[in-house]
Amino acid sequence: MNSRSGLSLFELLVALALLAMIATGLAGALGLAVSVWDRSATISASAEEIALRSRLRIWTRQAIPPSRLTPIPAQFVGHTDGFSFFTLSETPFAPDAAALRVSVTTSGTQILMTAQSIDDEGAEVSRVEGILATGISPRLSYYSDTASPPGWQDTWEDTSRLPTLVRIEAPDGSAPDWPDFVVRLRLD
Repeated sequence: MNSRSGLSLFELLVALALLAMIATGLAGALGLAVSVWDRSATISASAEEIALRSRLRIWTRQAIPPSRLTPIPAQFVGHTDGFSFFTLSETPFAPDAAALRVSVTTSGTQILMTAQSIDDEGAEVSRVEGILATGISPRLSYYSDTASPPGWQDTWEDTSRLPTLVRIEAPDGSAPDWPDFVVRLRLD
């Protein structure tokens, strides 16, 4: 009997092919891990702005319509450089507030938000301010479905009702890339 030791050429080629497939899979997983790490670092750098935008979306959606009876003057006012409104939405920073007055203003290349909690007499209880975005030149507009013709307007001065939509947009090529911020208001 001929006793043979070692690997045949075929067995060696199969082992090398398996190692190449494992190495390819590991390289792809490592590339994915690096891109996820970079993305999470980018998101954590702008986490506060993202949280403020999300909160603004909720508050804007729940703006108090002027037809609702409230002890505060519930009106929506919008201009090319900002807008303000009242909401009865609960706030984590002022749980005992009767209402919240939210103001969004543009200042050069920044979008600023101020939220003032108001008590039953209309006095300010507390205030929270934050930057929604920096480095862009935003444009604010308000959609009216009752105008003739229906469309976007640069100002909102109709104190008898809310706009259908509110939009904050930045020009193409803005850095950082700001997607259009469009909110549909609850019109009850």
